[in-house]
Formats: sequence, C-alpha cells, structure tokens
Amino acid sequence: MGGGAAGRKRYLVDPPLTTVHQPLTEMAVAATELALALGRGEKVPRVGVELATTLTVRASTAPQT
Repeated sequence: MGGGAAGRKRYLVDPPLTTVHQPLTEMAVAATELALALGRGEKVPRVGVELATTLTVRASTAPQT
C-alpha cells in the first residue's frame, strides 16, 4: 500500500498501489493552532485529533473472498 496518489507516480508501478489520502491541509491547520496556543502560554488538553482519510483501493489489493 502506498502513502498517497501523487501525480504521475501512481502510473509507474504495476500493479497500481492502493493508497490512503491524508488530509494534509487539515493536519497542518490543527498543528498550527496547537503550536500557536502553546506559544501564547495557553493550557491545551492532551487530546488527539482525528481527521478523516480516504482509501483508494487499486489492483495491488487482494480481492475479498
């Protein structure tokens, strides 16, 4: 399984790899907001951030039986 479906790279392997799209913009926003809050001296809860991902199944994944 690959880590993303970036541009033409997905056409360079055979069979095409199954990939997971990670919401990089949303991840960056969450990290920036946390860093800014910490920089302001705010107390932040120790809570994980859960963001949606998208699985793109391609030929590298075995068929379900």
